[in-house]
Amino acid sequence: MIRPSALISVLFLGACASAPPPASGPDALRGCWIDRQSDGAATMRWFPDGDAWRGEAHFYREGGRDRQSVLRLERAGAGWRICTIVFDAPLAGSCAPAYFGAPASRPDEAWSEIYATADRLKMVAQKRGSSARTIIDASRDGCD
Repeated sequence: MIRPSALISVLFLGACASAPPPASGPDALRGCWIDRQSDGAATMRWFPDGDAWRGEAHFYREGGRDRQSVLRLERAGAGWRICTIVFDAPLAGSCAPAYFGAPASRPDEAWSEIYATADRLKMVAQKRGSSARTIIDASRDGCD
């Protein structure tokens, strides 16, 4: 016979073991995201593009001009870098190291931090000596 306290312990351990950890790579980006804001919205769609990842972002503002950006996340040595793409090529000076989570140290002049879970995507860009700038802080959304 199983004691009730042993059964409760097994249930708690099972609950802890089944919680997925935050993703630490680009697979967590796959799909569509939306960041609803008081003055508009931002959407982002990520998908594999050869051995890299392509992100298409659209920024919509009420009463303002909409804009679109294309990002490319690609391998750079043992890590990643992210670039803004224009006419299928990186925009000069736009590439920066990308980290899934905060970098352990910040040896670079500019970098991006990516936080991705099953239902949330937050991307932050930062330059040395400047405040961090949130690019998108979004929830998972269906692709149209």
